[in-house]
Amino acid sequence: MDNVLREQGMVLNQIYKKIGKLHHDCALHSGLSDTAFWILNELYTFKEPVTQSFFSETCGCVKQTVNSAVNVLVNKGYVYLEALPGARNGKVMKLTEEGEAFCRDKLIRVHEVEMRAYRRLSKEERELYFSLEKKWFSLFEEEIKKELK
Repeated sequence: MDNVLREQGMVLNQIYKKIGKLHHDCALHSGLSDTAFWILNELYTFKEPVTQSFFSETCGCVKQTVNSAVNVLVNKGYVYLEALPGARNGKVMKLTEEGEAFCRDKLIRVHEVEMRAYRRLSKEERELYFSLEKKWFSLFEEEIKKELK
């Protein structure tokens, strides 16, 4: 049983690495670093301005890496920072018109591609897949938290 579980874990790990490689290829194709790619993808796909801190926390990126990527995007004219009302240092990232055009014309929109792939699964397959991913993640998170104590 342990050998089967170990092999399944290896296969799952390889799949996650391949997904990461596909995302990296999308960033390269767009002429961006991975972090810059994800920032633009987030801003363009969800149309919600976010702070660098929020992006860093939700995407698991180091704050300095996010800051460097934002500086590149600002220098390219794709993003600007806007102060949050009432916040001492808080700023949100927003797309410029040039950034919108770049995203529309050049950015490979992973979200749209992922949705097309999901649509190729039956409704039942999608429900099972998402249910199992959600359950596995909760169990994994629970186990990680035990280990980090």
